[in-house]
Amino acid sequence: MKSIIEHANTSDAEVCGFVLVEDGQLVSEPAKNVAVYQNDIFEIHPLEILKKIKTGKLAAIYHTHPDSGELESKFDQFNCENSCIPFVIYSKKSEKFNLILPKSIHVNKDFVQILKKQYD
Repeated sequence: MKSIIEHANTSDAEVCGFVLVEDGQLVSEPAKNVAVYQNDIFEIHPLEILKKIKTGKLAAIYHTHPDSGELESKFDQFNCENSCIPFVIYSKKSEKFNLILPKSIHVNKDFVQILKKQYD
């Protein structure tokens, strides 16, 4: 998504946000990265995530890899699995996206199909 790429280009640190479905289309919404070490990881405040879940529009959480490829780290895998929310990763280095899906998904299953069409 062009909006995620634009958000990634605003910072040398990791940026993050939400991928939402509105009127059947994927849209992104930036979130504040509250991690202490933003060059290495991202963290979104849990209440912000809960607010997005409550809207019923949350499809995924996105974040960037400023200096590495689009493949997920072990930390990304761990957080994706524990949140039960798909992750979209954009690499500024490779200029590619990666979609990772947790084993147990707690977002609308139709949204997962939309994500797969966009990122697979």
